[in-house]
Amino acid sequence: MQRAVDDSRKSLAIFLDLAERDQSLEARQQAGTAHIKLADLLGHPAFPNLGDRNAALDHYRQALSIYSRLAPVNNPVTRRYLGIIHERIGKMLEVEGRKSEALISYEKSFAIRQAFSLDYPADTNARRDLAIGHEKIGDLLVATGKATQGLKKFQEALRIFESLSTSDPFNANAARAVGIECEKIANTLALAGDAARAKLSYAKAVSVFQRLASSDPMNARVRADLNRVSVATDAAVAARDAATLGGGRHHPQGGNHIHRARSRLGGNRDRLFAAATKPPLTTPAGSQRTGVALYWMALARVSMNDDSAAIQ
Repeated sequence: MQRAVDDSRKSLAIFLDLAERDQSLEARQQAGTAHIKLADLLGHPAFPNLGDRNAALDHYRQALSIYSRLAPVNNPVTRRYLGIIHERIGKMLEVEGRKSEALISYEKSFAIRQAFSLDYPADTNARRDLAIGHEKIGDLLVATGKATQGLKKFQEALRIFESLSTSDPFNANAARAVGIECEKIANTLALAGDAARAKLSYAKAVSVFQRLASSDPMNARVRADLNRVSVATDAAVAARDAATLGGGRHHPQGGNHIHRARSRLGGNRDRLFAAATKPPLTTPAGSQRTGVALYWMALARVSMNDDSAAIQ
């Protein structure tokens, strides 16, 4: 990792020197982009990184300083990268717990991407970036207790991702984006206690990941996606059935789903509890946490003699 960072620093130095000598738009764009790539390696949580968040944020801001001074301001590359930079800054602020500042950055990114997408409606990257803009704001809204608003942003993102996947049906990344968004919607519904609708969205995600796994059986990332969402699906079904059955511990359907969820999650209650208290619900790993929470809710509901003591 350190070697990659060192190489990125050398690349940045070369691009900065070229920009100083050349002063062309392209040279200065390359210098700004080199700051972004170095920042990603230094501390962005979505990439392998050194964990130096302060340095990462500093380089994103240097990239912003370069790109925000470029002319012409309507250059497509400049506009797209300004959207990317504001998103990156938002993420770094979010992971530092500075959520109100993060939302401001995400909203700046979204405004740029929305305008860019309107100006270039056939541009796949512009549409994908807009979907990501919806998603990032949705993640933050859910994380700050605004699940209903967050759900609407995820649904907007899903609409765009589905359109992109339909336009390019053999693009595995486009299909995976659909699955991930269905998972986010399901997580949010589960968090809001709507197990029935969560189950339907998890099922859509499972369908996407199953298709991808069949096409590429050796893809470890897709297998992990499928296993993670399958666990959450079983738990959502268990929670739905438990709520419907009103605590009937001997009903075979409710019990079967619970035992399937428990089996997939490993049966060890201490480990299950630890899993339930770790990843944020807004991350893909949050599906497992949601699944564990629903599992415990369902298990409590069907294992108690006294319905009044069960979780409502």
